[in-house]
Amino acid sequence: MNDIRIASLRDADRDFGLRALFSLDEADDGAAVIVCVGDTRLENLPLDFSALDAWTGVPKAGPGAFLGVAVYGDLAVSDGIINAGRDSGPFLWVRGDVRAKNLAVAGGEVRIEGGLEAAQTIAGVRGLGRTVVRGDARAEAVLARGHLMEFHAGLTAELVVADDLLRVGDPGRVEVAGWSGRAHDLRGGLLPGLGSASTRALRLLAPGLRDLDGGLEDALAAIEQGCSLLDAPAPTLSAAFGRTPAA
Repeated sequence: MNDIRIASLRDADRDFGLRALFSLDEADDGAAVIVCVGDTRLENLPLDFSALDAWTGVPKAGPGAFLGVAVYGDLAVSDGIINAGRDSGPFLWVRGDVRAKNLAVAGGEVRIEGGLEAAQTIAGVRGLGRTVVRGDARAEAVLARGHLMEFHAGLTAELVVADDLLRVGDPGRVEVAGWSGRAHDLRGGLLPGLGSASTRALRLLAPGLRDLDGGLEDALAAIEQGCSLLDAPAPTLSAAFGRTPAA
């Protein structure tokens, strides 16, 4: 059974150092934070303020929205971890590993101290937020457009679509079958030989999603609906995710 509690930012910061990890300078110490103690399994996790308040079903001591979610353990989500608000969103901090069908972040901030495994997509799209994964990351597709994404360890994907806000810490541990865009180091310097200026790899996407300059909203909608962004199953990763490729 999940152990989900409500704590003040003051107490959560004392236990987890959240103010040093997220943009919380203007947040009141008494603001509410959701704390999951130990390994946690959820059906879904909406990282938008109104949706998160409704999702918890837990009363707060004050009127403000929950600032975010802190998981002191591993997190498994059957469906998606979704933040669609471009300007902001609740933070998510996970002490361990994360497994989910999809992770999509726009204006929110996500920090995962362990690894991240998404059965379909890891996406950062047109928002003011930041996503940091300190362990190995694995997905069918990684979409990084207008959102700072940092992968500090290994990165494995069938397709990566990126702009200049995709950063990797260990280029030698990056295994990507198809690239559209470049990768940078953690300081923002271009990594020569990693990535591609060609858009040819976009053919791996489903036909209606290949024009990402005008179709990011469609891509986000597909992720929210639990759909893969790829036109066909990803044979390179099928074994890793326990799937059998379609004929």
